[in-house]
Amino acid sequence: MENRGQITIFIIIAITIISMSSLIYFVYPKIKTTLSTSDPVYTYLKECVEDAILSSAQIFGYQQGYYTLPSRTLKTNSSNIAYYYFDGEVHIPGNNFFENELAKIINERIVEECTNFLFFEEDGYLIEFENPDTRIEIFEETFNARVNFPVTAVYGNDASRFSDFIYNPQIRIGYIIETSRRLVEKIRGDPSAIDLTFFLNQDVDISISEYDNCNQVYIITDPKSRGWLQEEYYAFAFAVKINDQYCKV
Repeated sequence: MENRGQITIFIIIAITIISMSSLIYFVYPKIKTTLSTSDPVYTYLKECVEDAILSSAQIFGYQQGYYTLPSRTLKTNSSNIAYYYFDGEVHIPGNNFFENELAKIINERIVEECTNFLFFEEDGYLIEFENPDTRIEIFEETFNARVNFPVTAVYGNDASRFSDFIYNPQIRIGYIIETSRRLVEKIRGDPSAIDLTFFLNQDVDISISEYDNCNQVYIITDPKSRGWLQEEYYAFAFAVKINDQYCKV
């Protein structure tokens, strides 16, 4: 009798679980696992995240690859520019650092640019999102941006969840950074000379702005990499402080 009672209890529990599962299935919205490229929320997110990545790459170039500029910078009237060379020492971080800094910039831009869903909410959507988490890999000819940006959009009895966005902008960040490294090594080897042959042999345009007798700003523009605005070339800048004995009189 005791065994039969236990079996009866188990049966009742099983029926209850099945009943609750069925209720949840029919009452609550179903999360779509197959995304439709025509879904308006998905279309908006895909385009907005891409724009945020491109604008972040532009900021990355203007800020010498930093999310937060270091304390040692050249302070100009318009902006502060990080030194890649200062009194005989090279100050260019490694690619892992640059990848993490670009990811921080992208995360911030996505939150600023892609979390205003008022238009959809006025149309009857209920949208929730989590903060984005971006992973960057820098290559010579491009960079890979994998963005985990969980967004759930509920409309009536249907719900869709989007999270993963992958982009490969054709911006040659890796090549530009490596060119910067080679350029700074040239400066360290001979701070008193400018190797114009080196400039001409690079697959980018390099210009120098003399800030004062000891400080220079190098600007690299790449005709093969487009900026946030497609008609613009991609630009990357950094500062150089040569040793005092080599300063111009």
